[in-house]
Amino acid sequence: MITAKKNIFLSNQVSWLLYILPIAIVTGPFLADLIISLIGLYFLIASIFYKLYDYYKNKFTIIFLIFYAYILIRSLLSENIALSLESSLFYFRFLLFSLGFFFLLSNNEKLLSKLTLSFIITVSFVLFDAFLQFFVGSNVFLMERPLFEDVERISGLFGDELILGSYLSRIFPILIGLILISNYSKKNKIFMLFFFMIGIDLLCFLSGERASIAYMTLSSLIMLSCLSKLKLVRLVAVIISLTLGVLIVYNNPFIKERTVDRTINQIGLGNSSEELHVFSAHHESHYKVAIMMFKDNLIFGQGPKMFRDLCLDEPYSLIENGCINHPHNTYLQLLAETGLVGFLIIFSIFLYLSYILLRQFLSIWIPNSKPFISDFLVCIICSMYITLWPVIPNGSFFTNWLCVVYFLPIGIYLFETNKKIIK
Repeated sequence: MITAKKNIFLSNQVSWLLYILPIAIVTGPFLADLIISLIGLYFLIASIFYKLYDYYKNKFTIIFLIFYAYILIRSLLSENIALSLESSLFYFRFLLFSLGFFFLLSNNEKLLSKLTLSFIITVSFVLFDAFLQFFVGSNVFLMERPLFEDVERISGLFGDELILGSYLSRIFPILIGLILISNYSKKNKIFMLFFFMIGIDLLCFLSGERASIAYMTLSSLIMLSCLSKLKLVRLVAVIISLTLGVLIVYNNPFIKERTVDRTINQIGLGNSSEELHVFSAHHESHYKVAIMMFKDNLIFGQGPKMFRDLCLDEPYSLIENGCINHPHNTYLQLLAETGLVGFLIIFSIFLYLSYILLRQFLSIWIPNSKPFISDFLVCIICSMYITLWPVIPNGSFFTNWLCVVYFLPIGIYLFETNKKIIK
């Protein structure tokens, strides 16, 4: 039984770190990583001082500790221990952050409502800033649209980092879930849902980040099939977004060139004489290197963060354009760097989430059945599920910024699934 002590020292003050976390994520990895580390450190101290050991008693903690112990040992046995430990040594901070978030939610009844407001303000500003850059040419800080592969792109507050679409598509399910359980009136909720759904849909498209479009498509499919009360709102928003998107493409050939034409050409469909590729020739080269590394050590892999180091050596370097920091696919990276052991640990989480969503889908569409989980929990699981979806290109699994976004919904999930045993 988890004990929630309402007057635990500094819990309300530390909660302020969570309120500014949505803003910190936009600023980059440093501040966001600092905040989650401070929350994790606070929880570690509080759990020892107040003997809050029940917060560690869950399946997530067990799976995380097994994975952490494995990647730490694998780093110590890698060819470049110092480099590999950069990813694995302090990885435990994400566990402490998730449990700390869970703990703070259990001891602060107003935390979720204030966090919702923080997300609403932050994402609204991100949307305004990005649309301003799209229509005017520069954002509120006079940052112009960056040039990438001879095409101007929309990046907004992220500057030269082309991750606007990645940020919005990953935050989208969390934001929708928080709005659903907010205390706003039904009319205000509907307005905000339409505003954010359409705004984020359009900006993910305008950003030219094809992975973010895939994430939004997957999120939409999950919502349309698994939500009990929001399906019509999402469907109407998708129709409006598609209509506006078609009009934008029709009037802006640069968007069409980047998002449609270039994608077709990179896959190899633009010319019948070209060889077909997985996403692009470059992506395919990275995948080939990752598969070669996996084959060289099927069980244990090469060690965390070792892809970037070993791809410089033969025989991996013989693959043209195959060397990069990471292979841009979570599971291929895990296979190359952690082998079947690390891959199966993470893939088992994906299978578990798939099972929950399948149960929810059946409960929604079978007559006279009650929903298996709440719509709020569907959104939170959706944010985790798209992260683990196998076939979409993505950043490094161990990148600090992405890990903050990855582990953000886990604290909410732990709180939501343990409500009945919090006393």
